[in-house]
Amino acid sequence: MEVGINLGENNEFLFSSAVINAHGQIVIPVKFRKQYNIQEGDTLILLGNPEQNGFGVMTSAGMSEVQKQLRIMNQMAEKIDNISK
Repeated sequence: MEVGINLGENNEFLFSSAVINAHGQIVIPVKFRKQYNIQEGDTLILLGNPEQNGFGVMTSAGMSEVQKQLRIMNQMAEKIDNISK
């Protein structure tokens, strides 16, 4: 289910804007929460890049998957290093 405005070939979407309230909270739009199955109580990871003056949001489950893939890639690189020695 695609919602929002497709920004390019990398499956990046613009859903809407959000305003930060006095408590530093933002509301994640309903369409975005539905698209990414974000539920009340979920832990979200905020990732930032000062050079791009922006940030992204990832679920903790998504971050766990990234970490898993990085471990696999690291193990593969170590095996390749050992073969070439």
